[in-house]
Amino acid sequence: MLFRFPLPLIAVLLATAASAVAPDAVPASVVGEWRKTTINGRSYWDGRSGQYVGHGGGFSETFVFEKDGTYKDFVYIENSPMAGWTTQIFTTTEGVAEWSGDTVRLVPKKGNYKVRDNRVKRQNYERPMTDEERKKMIKSYRYSIETEDGKPVLVVKQEKSEVRLKRAE
Repeated sequence: MLFRFPLPLIAVLLATAASAVAPDAVPASVVGEWRKTTINGRSYWDGRSGQYVGHGGGFSETFVFEKDGTYKDFVYIENSPMAGWTTQIFTTTEGVAEWSGDTVRLVPKKGNYKVRDNRVKRQNYERPMTDEERKKMIKSYRYSIETEDGKPVLVVKQEKSEVRLKRAE
């Protein structure tokens, strides 16, 4: 015996089943691009000529959270341990952001490393992340949206660390 559901009932059942297994929706307050940048205050000056020869480095991170639950994370670190020596590390990941309450879990599906060192040439490379490296990059963070100077700030916490990112304008 063939049992037939009316078409509208099937649509309701399918929609209910899909929403029952879906993770929390991406909070509208976090959708978009968020940035944090710092610069090391150390400066290098040539003792003989008095000319500026470089700074101590810096850090920048940009998160992009999309409505569809995907994310991109761009991290740039520049380190200058001494005048004339600079190491640059650029790491990117892209994947799925799983939202639940005040927690987000970032699961990278792909990633890339690019490293440049102007003194140690063997340290110059660019390569994709391995599966094992991507697994190590799976992280859960607590997050909140706060306000500074009348503008939203995404506060991301993990254990004892906290990063405050400003919305890109």
